Amino acid sequence: MAVIDWSKSAHEIDCLIRGLNPWPIALTTLSGERLKVFAAEKAAGNGEPGTVLEADPKKGSDRGVRRGCAQTDRDSAGRR
Repeated sequence: MAVIDWSKSAHEIDCLIRGLNPWPIALTTLSGERLKVFAAEKAAGNGEPGTVLEADPKKGSDRGVRRGCAQTDRDSAGRR
């Protein structure tokens, strides 16, 4: 398992997540909860690296990255 470094570019984060899916899997935290990240894509928005710009249990979350924003699909219980 690898923890996502949100200071990387959206492209680098996407490559990390795709490279670790289905195993060993990329991880991050949200409100102190460890989350498995299965997919990501570039999204509109800007913010400091790692800052959650939007979080929705159905859509995933948007986080600021080095340049722009990455939207992640994640699940805390190991389900997709």
